[in-house]
Amino acid sequence: MKLYIYRFWGDKFSCREVDVEEKPKTYIITEESEFEYKGQRIRKDEIGVLSGCSRDRVILTEKDKKKAVEMLISRQSTIVESCRVRLEYEEKKLETIKAELEKE
Repeated sequence: MKLYIYRFWGDKFSCREVDVEEKPKTYIITEESEFEYKGQRIRKDEIGVLSGCSRDRVILTEKDKKKAVEMLISRQSTIVESCRVRLEYEEKKLETIKAELEKE
């Protein structure tokens, strides 16, 4: 059986096809690849959802680049929005500090 692992790594998008052995709750990778190693286990609940430490990986049982890209773009959009909100918060805080300094 094959799994298709899509990810953003830095600023690059990649897809890796890996051979796996299916077990009741996991898949076991049967060959080395660029990002995965032989014997690595992938839980079945990781299939079709964002996974990885930074939620930068999508694992599918069928090759579907469009679905993977949509999921990864959605995640990146969430990160951008979170950064935008944080930036606005910090700018307001900075304005408050400047106003306090001008009072003195």
